[in-house]
Amino acid sequence: MKSPSVDLHGVRHDEVASVLHKFIWKNWAYKDALLIITGNSGIMKKVVKDQLKISSIRKIDDDVPGNWGIIKVWLDN
Repeated sequence: MKSPSVDLHGVRHDEVASVLHKFIWKNWAYKDALLIITGNSGIMKKVVKDQLKISSIRKIDDDVPGNWGIIKVWLDN
């Protein structure tokens, strides 16, 4: 089964919190990694990580070999 993902290309930084909240809520029961596609923007990655710290996240991995534009997260459920 393919991991659920959200693509933040075209999403403004001030909209990230809302988009991530909806994505995490929708996939709360998923037991494997969720994928957040940020692109290579360092600013977008920082905004995403700041928002994830607020949520119940067990692990954040932004060092995905071969694709630096993805953040993998595992929910604490």
